[in-house]
Amino acid sequence: MVNPEQDFLYKNRPSFGGALVPLVGPPGSGKTNALIQIGLTRFEADHKVVWRGTSKAQWVSFLANDVPVKLWIDENIDDLRTFVSHEDNVEEVDITDRGDVQVERFSDAEGLGDQFSTDYVNVVLVPGMDKPNTEKYEKYYFRKTWNDILGSLIERRNVAQFVSVLMDEVGDLWPSQQQLRKPFYHLVAEDLPPLLSQLRKQNVFLYPAGHSTHDMHYYIWKIKANSIIYMSMSVVKNIHPTLNKKQGEINSLERGGYAMPPDSFNSFNLAYEAEDLDLVDGGYIRNKWSMEVPNLLEKEEDEESQDGRKKGNMTKSEAAAKLYEETSYTQSKCAEIYGITTQAVNNEVSS
Repeated sequence: MVNPEQDFLYKNRPSFGGALVPLVGPPGSGKTNALIQIGLTRFEADHKVVWRGTSKAQWVSFLANDVPVKLWIDENIDDLRTFVSHEDNVEEVDITDRGDVQVERFSDAEGLGDQFSTDYVNVVLVPGMDKPNTEKYEKYYFRKTWNDILGSLIERRNVAQFVSVLMDEVGDLWPSQQQLRKPFYHLVAEDLPPLLSQLRKQNVFLYPAGHSTHDMHYYIWKIKANSIIYMSMSVVKNIHPTLNKKQGEINSLERGGYAMPPDSFNSFNLAYEAEDLDLVDGGYIRNKWSMEVPNLLEKEEDEESQDGRKKGNMTKSEAAAKLYEETSYTQSKCAEIYGITTQAVNNEVSS
């Protein structure tokens, strides 16, 4: 018998393989700390632990918990620097000078799966989403590179070795269907779903976190997900009626508390966080870098569909009709997901 909380969060069952389990909750509910705690647990279980690095440098929390880190830095990142901010000063520190931090640059994302190790947490820094006014081609590079990294985990030689991938702010990578526009549509709506299917079969656990299900593509939280973790104050979807009836209990959970369908309530042990590290000493730590990523869109920007519309600019009716055709959901359920009428979906399906 399947026990979602145990089988997809705390234990490995080779007969199941891996799992896709998103975490949702508003800021302050403990999502990032939960990811850290999952990473610590999986590191102790001899998983390859992969962490999506950002400029917030939350990966430093692993150092605070006495776990070594290896930074895998995309070759298009230049001048990586680390700063610690306190109320009265900002100090630049050389965090890569520590004995528990290793650094390696990579140019081939598709080969990373075999290079990741169980000896440390593998923190991957990919440029493209960590500055204001990000250019479209920079976002494209970021999202495509992460798809390639997931592909490398599927293609790795030792698929008996379990992997846990931890991703905060999942909307940066795979935004909701309503937010997709050319040129990102095919990366998320077409290329991602088969990756998600294969990851589980190749013993990969994927834990993406976002503020709500509206932050992430529906393939992540609904179609391909094995379960979902609702943190404090998160809104339970009506597809989980046993928890939906207990929304009040979820609203009152303390930081780190969570609920999982069908009816599990528990809490993550709060791990040490970045500010607990002596090097940070209660301040805020940030990475900064410069970048010059290749423009992979030059050819794609010129492509259009036969009717002259840019590929990927789907209306809500078109997206709901596509969901209806690809799943066993009723037209009314698809309409509910996209906030439109059932008739609009029916008209699109019938057209």
